[in-house]
Amino acid sequence: MAFLKLVMAMLFMAALLVFGLENVQERVRVDLRPLAEYRDVSLSLVLFYAYFAGLFTYAVVSVLRDLRLRAEIARLARDNRRLSDELHALRSATLDDLPIEDEA
Repeated sequence: MAFLKLVMAMLFMAALLVFGLENVQERVRVDLRPLAEYRDVSLSLVLFYAYFAGLFTYAVVSVLRDLRLRAEIARLARDNRRLSDELHALRSATLDDLPIEDEA
């Protein structure tokens, strides 16, 4: 699966590169409404920045997801350890240690 993702990413990058090289003379206007407006910017440069902004966003989301999963694994390991200790205590208990319930 990781290999397939890598191949797809490389194909997308190659298509983006070909598209950028085909339109190297194209100029566009970038309007970031609340921040700024850029006129006469190379389309290849805009594609480059957009691609790496997407990569950065993906990396941040992946790191946050990884941290959340690691915390969950640690919590499950603690629960597993607690249950294993409880099971060991129950297995090693003598009959005198067990609570007696009245059958009335």
